[in-house]
Amino acid sequence: VLERTGKRIRFVPMKLAVGPNDVDDDVATARRIQSQMKYGSRVEVLDTKDVRERIDVIKNAEVAVGMRLHFNLIATVLGAPTVAIAYNPKVRSFMRATDQELFTVDLSHDQLWKLPDLVLHRMAFGGSRHIPIQRLQDAAALNWRVLEKVSSRA
Repeated sequence: VLERTGKRIRFVPMKLAVGPNDVDDDVATARRIQSQMKYGSRVEVLDTKDVRERIDVIKNAEVAVGMRLHFNLIATVLGAPTVAIAYNPKVRSFMRATDQELFTVDLSHDQLWKLPDLVLHRMAFGGSRHIPIQRLQDAAALNWRVLEKVSSRA
């Protein structure tokens, strides 16, 4: 994608290390990926704990590519064109629920080759302003009512 478009990439880590021995650190993972990329010099890893700055970057992204559910949820709600890498069924399920399953690729060697074309297609297709946010809010409210009912019985 970098070669075909001349664009830059910004990695926006969602899971930040909470201690020096935390192995689940998106910043460290992003830096490892960047170091292995042919055009790694055109990649920036956003290493900030400032939530507003991360949200601003996601909101203004030409395309937001994410693996974590919460990244894809935030990008969708902010109206950023979103492409998801489904490492877990919950990611694909979210993309399906928001009518974006077309822009989802599974985290497997036989699927990841599709990612560059999905990103380019998403750039052409545009944002997620058409996503049925009200439908998601209604589903969340229903889930909350069910949880309240179940917990009141306990």
